[in-house]
Amino acid sequence: AFAKAGRNDDELFDAVANAAATQIHSFNSQNLANTVWAFAEIGRNNDELFDSSAKAAMPLIGSCNQQGLASIVWAFAKLGRSDERLFDAVAKAATARVGTFNSHNLSKIVCSFAKAVQSDKDLFDEVAKADTTHIDSFD
Repeated sequence: AFAKAGRNDDELFDAVANAAATQIHSFNSQNLANTVWAFAEIGRNNDELFDSSAKAAMPLIGSCNQQGLASIVWAFAKLGRSDERLFDAVAKAATARVGTFNSHNLSKIVCSFAKAVQSDKDLFDEVAKADTTHIDSFD
């Protein structure tokens, strides 16, 4: 709620980052995605939180919905973080489900990969082959 409202309270976010970094391994995919999104939304790049989030996300990527995948890579890219293993895992998961993604989340993933200077041939090939009848709906 604080991130969505644009409130960047140092003491609050430092406390949340410290607590989350030690507990992130117990988060489900949605909670992890929401946490990294909130920190990126207000521009808080906490090394301990994002390093532990990248590791904790690996076994959860397969259970992430399209919004979760998009939010995770967007958060990392927005803060200039490009954990190669994380982006590779997201690419594999997204490639397998490109046809089920809405245009917003698909474009968010592709743009995040570009911003983080990450590329995945299979993902970009699948996106290029995606149904172009809905191209007008892309953000």
